[in-house]
Amino acid sequence: MSDLVDEATSQTRLHPQVVSARLILGFLAVAAEIACIALFFWDWVITLDDEVELIWRQQSWRAGAFFLPLLRADVFRNVHLYPEGRVPIAQMSNVEVWIRVISMILIIILVQIILQLRVYIMYNRSRTLLRLNGAFFVFEIAVTVALLAVFSQRIQYLPLTSNCGECIIWPRELGYCYVVPLIFEAYLATLMVKRSWENRRLFDELEGQSLFYILVRDSVVYFFLVSSALAASMLAFFIAPNSMDRHTCGLGGSGWRSASHLIHATGCNAPDEVDNSSDD
Repeated sequence: MSDLVDEATSQTRLHPQVVSARLILGFLAVAAEIACIALFFWDWVITLDDEVELIWRQQSWRAGAFFLPLLRADVFRNVHLYPEGRVPIAQMSNVEVWIRVISMILIIILVQIILQLRVYIMYNRSRTLLRLNGAFFVFEIAVTVALLAVFSQRIQYLPLTSNCGECIIWPRELGYCYVVPLIFEAYLATLMVKRSWENRRLFDELEGQSLFYILVRDSVVYFFLVSSALAASMLAFFIAPNSMDRHTCGLGGSGWRSASHLIHATGCNAPDEVDNSSDD
């Protein structure tokens, strides 16, 4: 491994195809981010009357305290995280990289808690289902953190170079850290789709304007966004052949604004080919 690090440090270069692919990925990521924010803003516009009447005019403060993060946390999170993608990774220290990783984990936890609360509401506040999902959630977090703790010891931090900036070689096994969250979120999405199918006749009467309808629709959209991004990041680690190294460089900074907006801290860490040939 030390020979690999020394060789990659002195001769790491990005192929033109990789640069073009990263630029395209960055453009698509920004477009997806804007689309997500536009969707959440549109939801707020069409449900503003219901929100004022059903939440903010209630005497109890608990309604507002509960529904505000439930409905609007994603908007605030997108606006807060968007500028982070503009920071070149060459200016980041190893500590800052880990701050991003920890932030990613906290955001995933927050979103999954929100999804569990939505399932809790959709199933008539079933405490049994809430406890069951809570147990699955704790198990998921424990397994994911354990895998991250084990595989993170194999991360190689490379010195600053003119070709790649501050490069980081990520082990292929980090892809396993995405498996359990993906399964858990698929389970939550299945519960939501099942409930929405059972109440499909009610949706025609609601005409798409009720808070329940918005919860169901947005939850399904969140699942496809998050699961697609998690699956893409997982495959990015798994499909790289043994002759290729996984490294991060400044050109991939735009990839941090991923469509999932939950895994922004690893969005640009796709496997890239390392050219170890000597210059003519």
